[in-house]
Amino acid sequence: LPAIALATEPPEKSVMKRRPVSAREGIFAGGMTARIVFEGIMIGVLALIAYALGGQTMTFAVLSLSQLVHAYNMRSECSVFRVGLLSNLRMNLAFIAGVLLQTAVIMLEPLNEVFHTSPMGGMQWAITAVLSVVPLAVIELQKQAAGQNKDC
Repeated sequence: LPAIALATEPPEKSVMKRRPVSAREGIFAGGMTARIVFEGIMIGVLALIAYALGGQTMTFAVLSLSQLVHAYNMRSECSVFRVGLLSNLRMNLAFIAGVLLQTAVIMLEPLNEVFHTSPMGGMQWAITAVLSVVPLAVIELQKQAAGQNKDC
């Protein structure tokens, strides 16, 4: 759902200030490969931390929820807070739907059977929430350090 919502994201205001991208450059040019590897490793490490702290269900939750949160990073090269965290209604609805579905898979007994999950307690949900927002915080710090927000 977030991928569909990303397609409705309006173009950035600074898009015309950037230099044109060469037709010969691939989709992974400009450091994209390094970003993908870094972000994948980061989410993988967060999942391993979740496994160490709370087991398989918590790992599943962190993997799923961190991807939903990370979709906000992908909206723009500018800070999500400059773009407006709540400015894309479809993204927000996709996020809410994803969180509700994830919660149902973990908390509803019939779905526990199908997905081999078990209900989590308040502390496990709190840890899951913290681990799941780490990608947003890290990428925001990277954007700030790279000076990507100056043209936003």
